[in-house]
Amino acid sequence: MTTTPTIVTPELLKTMSYCVTDIECLHDVDMKHFKFDDAEFLGLATACVVDQNDDYRDFVHNSDAFRYLSHLLKHKLIITYNGEGFDYPLLGGALLYANNPQAKRYIQNLFKGRTVDLAQDFKEALGHRIGLNKVSIPTLGDHKEMDGAKAPAMFRNGKILEVLEYNRGDLRRTKDLFIKAVNGEELKVETRSGIKTFKCQVKLR
Repeated sequence: MTTTPTIVTPELLKTMSYCVTDIECLHDVDMKHFKFDDAEFLGLATACVVDQNDDYRDFVHNSDAFRYLSHLLKHKLIITYNGEGFDYPLLGGALLYANNPQAKRYIQNLFKGRTVDLAQDFKEALGHRIGLNKVSIPTLGDHKEMDGAKAPAMFRNGKILEVLEYNRGDLRRTKDLFIKAVNGEELKVETRSGIKTFKCQVKLR
């Protein structure tokens, strides 16, 4: 029996404390030693959280994983961009150790029914996966601070503040797009044939 997903509306959002979160990984995704599909092995470099009141919190390295989880648990709603496919298994690996068979789905199961994954919502609206930049630039005029693939090496080289700045930028973009989508506003996406507009329903997962 399938259940109808809950749509996040402006009215529902007023009744829930929420936060937006994003993670940067410790290891380079070289598709040989470390792959996106095995995020539980990537390690936590930085994690950032912003709530509905624009209060930002930063967490650094695997040693902060439990404190990070405790902060997420204070909120009824967790908003991510590809959280189910990347951030959640990465955090599960940092908490339970990557070889633990429960690590990959631990956080997804923990936050089941209280997660918004905008990457999934956009995929359902457009029919294919889309990177955050492809929507944030035409919709918000907001560019990423750097190439995210450089974040692990920068972190390992001690440029932690630069990685946190990038991390916070993705939070800001994700939050702005989330609010627009919930309010039923048109979003813009960059395609090979030009800029197109779309709307999407934000769902609890």
